[in-house]
Amino acid sequence: MLADPDCADALELLGAIHAAREERAMALPFFERAVKLAPHIAQFHYNLGVIHHELNRFPQAMRSYHQALRIQPEHNAALSNYGDLLRRHDQLEAAREHLERLQRLEPDAKGLPLKLALTYFGLKEYELADKYFVEALKDPKEPAVVHWEYAHYLLLKKRFKEGWASYEHRSECSTSTASITFLTPSRCGTAKA
Repeated sequence: MLADPDCADALELLGAIHAAREERAMALPFFERAVKLAPHIAQFHYNLGVIHHELNRFPQAMRSYHQALRIQPEHNAALSNYGDLLRRHDQLEAAREHLERLQRLEPDAKGLPLKLALTYFGLKEYELADKYFVEALKDPKEPAVVHWEYAHYLLLKKRFKEGWASYEHRSECSTSTASITFLTPSRCGTAKA
């Protein structure tokens, strides 16, 4: 039990502890309360967005990421997650805007080349899609997921030889190909106005 149930920092940290234990449903009310008590802190909105995102509550996640970006337009993790969710919900121009802004701010952001490749593919900008798929393939951390997405792209483009070669990596993929930038606790003391 919290000594001070109205301490936004403490609530946010308890939410982060539950999230780290993958107890997302238990984390949710802590993040919601922290946001209610300290609505001016972008990181609180972002962390709430991550929990909604992980719980497949996409409209709520999008609202939380949007609010984080209203408060802090250069919140790179929010740009990444929000841009990718916009793409997944066929809001491709908005996705491009957010992901290109992230690229200007943090060119080496985790997973960015794949997110850009998929966005440009959706926009039928195939030259850029090719460029970013090739760049994404250079990332040693996520090659199976990149090959999986690239295979679908190549096969749809009727580039069968390359497509089937990439498709051979399908068994290496985890069950989820989502790349969420995970939550980060804010520093203590930030909830004070």
